[in-house]
Amino acid sequence: ANSEEAVTQSAGFRTLLWKGAVQVIKANPVGTGIGTYRFYSTKAGLTTQTALTHNSYLQMALETSVLSLVGFV
Repeated sequence: ANSEEAVTQSAGFRTLLWKGAVQVIKANPVGTGIGTYRFYSTKAGLTTQTALTHNSYLQMALETSVLSLVGFV
């Protein structure tokens, strides 16, 4: 039961990270700079400070711009 709760909590936290990352991307479509997610992770007010979005594509779009993500894909 404890591991199931941990999985549920982790999935919920990741969802909040992703929602926060999308909000930061909308506010900064040209990117925030490589390695700067930790400084922007709390801007949406959804999570505590963390270093990674736990989604490589969101991390790339947030830090280097949506255009660089499109170029990469």
